Amino acid sequence: MIGATLPPFAGSDHWGEHAAKVSHQLDEWTRCSVEYDAVVDLNRVLAGPEDPDRPHPAYDSGDHPHPDDAGYAVMAEAVATVL
Repeated sequence: MIGATLPPFAGSDHWGEHAAKVSHQLDEWTRCSVEYDAVVDLNRVLAGPEDPDRPHPAYDSGDHPHPDDAGYAVMAEAVATVL
């Protein structure tokens, strides 16, 4: 089974202090958990260079939680590396 971290979504209407805390906790658990055979770190591959909580501008569809086509391609590449 493959686990995945949450993509960065700061700047969206879903982001706030509580969402940031839960997102960071869930991502850390996912990265360190022994529950998965492999982990795809979508947060790291889609993160912006200046703020890892925000999507990289090259991968942001404009609403912040959803990637654009280039972002989905990066996600597919990340999944392929763990298969």
